[in-house]
Amino acid sequence: MDRNWINVDRVEGGYDKSGIAVEDLFDLFERDYPMLANTKWSKPRLKRAIYEFVMATPELEYNPEQSGKGAGMNERRWLAGPKGEQKDAIKITGTVNG
Repeated sequence: MDRNWINVDRVEGGYDKSGIAVEDLFDLFERDYPMLANTKWSKPRLKRAIYEFVMATPELEYNPEQSGKGAGMNERRWLAGPKGEQKDAIKITGTVNG
């Protein structure tokens, strides 16, 4: 997971519109960085790092539909999918250069 995912893969995959389950995002991270995923990172840690990066980048918005609930990660939590099958998900909108 890097700026390339934020700038390119997120948009090309339509995740800026549909969002992506944290579980699926971690699977992509694990595929691209297997050593890091197996030794230093976990789903919660990756989610926190992405949240902190997005919130520190004025051009980006983290789970914008939840912004009325507050700016904290818990207030911005979004469960996507049908009832009984919901998954923790992330939607990042906006663009960042570089």
